[in-house]
Amino acid sequence: MLPANHIRKTFLLSVLFLWGLTLSAQVTKVRGVVTDASTGAAMPFVNVFFEGTTIGISTDMEGRYYLETTSKEAKILQASMIGYTSFSMEVPYGQFSQVDIALEPDSEHLAASVIKPDNRRLKRLLRKIDQSRRRNDPYNYSNWGVTAYTKTEFDATNADWITRLPILKPTLEPITACKDTSVETGVSFYPVLLSETISQLYHTSDPDMDKEIIEANHISGVEADNFLTQYSGNYLLNANLYKENINLFNLQVPSPLAAYGHPFYDYYLIDSLYLDGRKTYTLRFHPKPVVTSPTFDGQVDIDAEDYSIRSARIRLADRANVNWIRHIDYDMNYTRLESGHWFPTSQSMFIDFSIAVSDSSKVVSFLGNRKQYFGKPDFSAKIPDRYLETDDPVINEAKDEDDEIDWSEARMVPLTPREQ
Repeated sequence: MLPANHIRKTFLLSVLFLWGLTLSAQVTKVRGVVTDASTGAAMPFVNVFFEGTTIGISTDMEGRYYLETTSKEAKILQASMIGYTSFSMEVPYGQFSQVDIALEPDSEHLAASVIKPDNRRLKRLLRKIDQSRRRNDPYNYSNWGVTAYTKTEFDATNADWITRLPILKPTLEPITACKDTSVETGVSFYPVLLSETISQLYHTSDPDMDKEIIEANHISGVEADNFLTQYSGNYLLNANLYKENINLFNLQVPSPLAAYGHPFYDYYLIDSLYLDGRKTYTLRFHPKPVVTSPTFDGQVDIDAEDYSIRSARIRLADRANVNWIRHIDYDMNYTRLESGHWFPTSQSMFIDFSIAVSDSSKVVSFLGNRKQYFGKPDFSAKIPDRYLETDDPVINEAKDEDDEIDWSEARMVPLTPREQ
C-alpha cells in the first residue's frame, strides 16, 4: 500500500495538472504574416484587428503582426487594405493561433495603394511633437508621485528535454500543464518565475531625481535569490520615446520621435481617427535600409491637438545585434488627465534573451514579460526627505514574506488564472 503522504501528493499534482489545463484557455494570442495572394509578396501596413473592438495593429514592413488580448469579444480576426478583398476568420478564444493571411486583389474596386515614406510631410509632425515634448513628457513635470503595480514573469524556452527526465517528471507536472506559446516569437515556453511588486514612484525635476520605494514584493517559482531576479529591476522599462535616445542596456538607440530621427527612420502616416472624441494620427516608422545601427520598428498614436503620445508599440529591429538580446518589445499607453497632463496608465516590456550559466558553453534561453500599471498621479507629491540621503534609485522596504498582504486588494489588475 502506498504511504498516505504519497497518495496526497499524487492527488494534489493531479488536481494541479487538470487545473492547469483549464487555465490555459484564458488569453487569446494570434500572430502571422500577411501576403499578396497573387504575388506572394509580404504586405506592410495592412490593418489587422478583432471585429467590434479597438484591438488591432498594422503589419510591419515584412507583413508580420501579432495580437494578444484577454477580451472575450475578440472572436473574429479581420484584415483589410484598399484594393484587396477583406479577410475574416474566427479564432478560438484563449488559445494561440498562427494565422497567415493571403489577401486577394479586388479587381472591382480601386487599385491597390502603394504606400511610400512621407518623410517631408511628417517632419512637420515630428517638429510639433518636439516642440510639445516639454509639456507632454511626464519626466519634465516638476513633481509627481504615483502608485505602481508591476508584474514580471520569466519563462524557459526550448526546454522540452527537461520534462523527459524521469526523476523530474512528477515535480514538473503542474508546470508542464501551463506550457504556453509566445505571441511575439511563436516559441513555446514553461513558466519559471512570477514576481509582483507594489511601489511608490517619485519624480522631481529640481534636482532631477527619481526614486522607487518598494512596499511589497512576492516571488513565486525559483528561489528569490536566483540569478534571474537581477533582471527584474525598473530600469528595464526605461523606454521614454520623448527622449532623443533610449538607453537600452547601456546602448543608446535613437528615438523614432526625436526631432533628428529622419537619418535613421522612414515614416508613414497610415491612419487618422478619433479616439475618445480626439483626433489621433497613427504613425508607423521603419529603419532606413542603409541604417545598420540598432533602431526600433513600430507604430505610435499621436494626439492631434496636444501632439502627445497616446499609445506606442515598438520593437528592436531585427537587424540589431544587442549582445544577448534576440527580441525586445515595448507597449505603452497614456491618458489625458483633467489637468491636461498626459500620464502613462500602463507599459509593458517583452524580452527574449540568453544567459551563459557557469561557463560560456552553457546557454539558457528565457522570455521575460514585464507589465506595469499606474494609479492616479499626485503632482504635489515630493520625494520624502529620508530618501534623499541615499543615491540608490530603488529602495526596498517590502514586508517579509511571512507578513500577511492582501494581494487581491493590492493588485491594480488581477492575475490571469494561468498566472494564479
